[in-house]
Amino acid sequence: MSDAEPGIASAGGRSWPGRGRRALGAWVLALGLPLLGGWAAGSGWLADVDRRLLNQALAIAPLPPLAPPLLVAIDEASLAEVGRWPWPRQRQAELIRALDGAAVVGYDVGLSDSGRTIEGDAALIEAIAGHGGVVLPVNLARAPWGVIELAPLPAFADAAAAVGHAHWKPEADGVVRSAAWWAGKAPVSWPAFARNVATLAQEGTPPPPRRVDGDGWHEDQVGLVPFARIRPAVVAAADVLAGRVDPALWQGRAVVVGVTAEGTAIHWLVHDGWRLQPMAAVELQARLVAFTAADVLWQRASPLVTGAAVAAITLAIGLAWLGRLRTRRLLLLVVAGPTLLSFGVFLVQGLWLAPTAPLLAGGLLVGQRVVHDWQRRRRQLLVERRRAETILDAIDDAVLTLDGRRHIAFANRAAGRLLGRPASHLVGNDAARFLPAPPGAEATPVAPGWAEPNLLAPPGANGRNGAELVRLPHPEGGERIAQASHYQLPDGHGKGEALVVMTDVTELMRLHKELRELASRDAVTDLPNRQFVTQHLRQAAARADRDGQDLAVLLIDLDHFKEVNDRFGHPTGDALLREVAERLIATCRRDDLVARLGGDEFVVIMAGLKDRHHAAILADKILRAFERPVRALEQVIRVEPSIGISCLGDQPGDADALLGRADLAMYQAKHRGGAFRLFSPELDRAARHELQLRQELRDALADQRFELHYQPRVSLPCGRITGFEALLRFKRPDGTPVPPDQFIPIAENAGLLEPITEWVTTTALASWQRWQRLHPRPLTVAVNVSARHVLQPELVGFIHTVFERTGVPPPALVVEITETMLMQDPLRATTAIEELKRLGVAVSIDDFGTGYSSLAYLRDFPIDEIKIDKSFAARLGGDERDDLLVMAITSMAKSLRLDVVAEGVERPDQADFLGRIGVHEAQGYLYSRPVPAAAIELMLAAGGRLQPGVR
Repeated sequence: MSDAEPGIASAGGRSWPGRGRRALGAWVLALGLPLLGGWAAGSGWLADVDRRLLNQALAIAPLPPLAPPLLVAIDEASLAEVGRWPWPRQRQAELIRALDGAAVVGYDVGLSDSGRTIEGDAALIEAIAGHGGVVLPVNLARAPWGVIELAPLPAFADAAAAVGHAHWKPEADGVVRSAAWWAGKAPVSWPAFARNVATLAQEGTPPPPRRVDGDGWHEDQVGLVPFARIRPAVVAAADVLAGRVDPALWQGRAVVVGVTAEGTAIHWLVHDGWRLQPMAAVELQARLVAFTAADVLWQRASPLVTGAAVAAITLAIGLAWLGRLRTRRLLLLVVAGPTLLSFGVFLVQGLWLAPTAPLLAGGLLVGQRVVHDWQRRRRQLLVERRRAETILDAIDDAVLTLDGRRHIAFANRAAGRLLGRPASHLVGNDAARFLPAPPGAEATPVAPGWAEPNLLAPPGANGRNGAELVRLPHPEGGERIAQASHYQLPDGHGKGEALVVMTDVTELMRLHKELRELASRDAVTDLPNRQFVTQHLRQAAARADRDGQDLAVLLIDLDHFKEVNDRFGHPTGDALLREVAERLIATCRRDDLVARLGGDEFVVIMAGLKDRHHAAILADKILRAFERPVRALEQVIRVEPSIGISCLGDQPGDADALLGRADLAMYQAKHRGGAFRLFSPELDRAARHELQLRQELRDALADQRFELHYQPRVSLPCGRITGFEALLRFKRPDGTPVPPDQFIPIAENAGLLEPITEWVTTTALASWQRWQRLHPRPLTVAVNVSARHVLQPELVGFIHTVFERTGVPPPALVVEITETMLMQDPLRATTAIEELKRLGVAVSIDDFGTGYSSLAYLRDFPIDEIKIDKSFAARLGGDERDDLLVMAITSMAKSLRLDVVAEGVERPDQADFLGRIGVHEAQGYLYSRPVPAAAIELMLAAGGRLQPGVR
């Protein structure tokens, strides 16, 4: 180029002739590599890889349902029992006759001149002709002048239903992957032995041989076969001859007979994915029958199709290279493209295109691209290095690189600002002059939970010591706090170079300290919160243990606080919490910690106790402090605290254990209603007992180990059984019975009473169905339902489902609820009872007279009957006022048209009195104790009447 022609250079500084040469070279590669790939495919040196990939394709190709024939194997055991091979023709005839009933018998045994006798030939010919479905093989052998056919002797061939060639050939690696459906010496082409067996079994007529043009060996329809994909059923020939195999196994089925014994049979290698396995020739035939019957045939593409595909794929990869496709994507295309295409065409069309030739050509393209990219990136490295230094100078984080001697090799401007020196002054100096020395064991951490690192030490095993806070001395006085990360630089030469990145967080740490203080305070009461309590309690417990003093935790819960929020709103509830906090602070000692744990729970921590009774004194003062109502906004509210107390000296444990024991004591105090309770080992044992019983109840519900006993309800005038009350019984795993008044409350607190009630209802109605078949009159069964359960809308849906599933009529069920439940929420109770009534279920008020005793409410609830509590029946005849009260209840119920049932009747005089005043039904020990369902069936089978008598 002359000085007068400056415009020839490109904008990028490269000349057009240079770009043209590179483009020409790229086109030569793009067009030449397909030719190279085609030559590699034709040369055969990639054939082994192609065959291995073909093995995988055959291993995953979808198969239709296959029905392999029964394989009768002349195995080692058969030879040991019958005699060495070949067997006499008479014995072979016996084997064919034994397979009578098989749709077709493919007798894959060469019938040559060996071992012939006139009698044996006649017997075998008769057996073959008599069966009518025997197919004989045309075996192949190689001679110096080519392939020759070993057909069965004419007498046997004429007696057989068909003959067919047994033709396959191993490939260069010795593995059999394919077979021909037609083969033979022209002009005759035999159908395959397997095809004849399959066709004869399906259609009854085998295909005849066909004529072909030319001479020499001819084969047609060569297909790929995954021999190892199926496993035919195998029986020993000796077992068939001896009658040890059920003939039903081959009735109407195709059977293949042949030799599998080692040393006698010819074995071939077949593929099984990545593995190879030997297989006797008859085993190959049996599998070919199954594939032939299903018309399964995969094929290799012809050389013309394969060459065209290789050229097209390689050309596509070359065009992608010219299109400047990224190297990774090009590599993905090279590796995945040909392979996926080959597998996809094979799985969809059953045609195998060998992928290794385009893979080779594409690999050479990728290699050329890698070299080209390496040269281009090398030129870019210098530019990138200058750019990186500029960027590092512009960022706010301090960056230092240290060499193997821990001298500073690079420092950006932010590092100079953080360390108080110019960056140029830092480079080349020992980093120990500017970075902090390793902290001592007694050093105070920068922040809780942070350990100050040694930035001069080598990084850890993972090449990084990251995100630690460090103190950095400043030349102008004071110190800065930085968050430092320490990295091992991957230099590859073992020089130990490292990178230190530091962020100035001095101001952030000041804000963090303020936020941490705010996070330890409760937002509503400004008292310390749970997080602060946990830390304080740990420290106080450690001091108390060190000084030999005690520590008390008072956990305070406000009873019915949720009702305040629900009734007056959360602003009133927050005002109430603030007033409670002020009264607690005023009541406690100055050194006591008053905190709010959350919700309506407060805690007082008394440290330095010498006598734990001081904790009880403080609890009593707190209770008296709340005897006066609290004014919250415009509302005057009575606060009833429940207090649980635990002391450090009760049992060893951490802060959580102290709070847990106080919570247990508070739970017991809450049941006493506005009181305090000290934790004790007895309280702990009772809680553990309750916890264990609760778990046993869960297990009993899961395993349905509850029991139901039934107490009859009897008509007083005649003693006839009118119904039963279902009563739940529970035994612990050791067989100890637990009274209902003990386990029912525990089940209710654990949320188990609803599923238990559903189990009781289902079981009781199932028993009712059995009883009703034994008794001509209608019976009822009563089930007790808890207050919480009867108010839930799911109860009605469950009962309705049980009625639909069992067919029990709704009037058979009586739902018993307590009077107390009605008064807890009269409006919801009325709605729930009305829904049960619409369902057709009777509703009874149990234990009437023990609750609110509000007879006037009877008219407001749509109930069917009342059950007079057993406490009234026990006092009948002893006090005239009790007699008058029962008479009044009965009279009132009758006026409201309610049925009356008396419980707890144990004496005849009680029954006589109740009958005289108009009570028609009763239950109690006078008639029967609660008994299992089997005893009820005996009662009903005996007539369903009970005579009075204490039982």
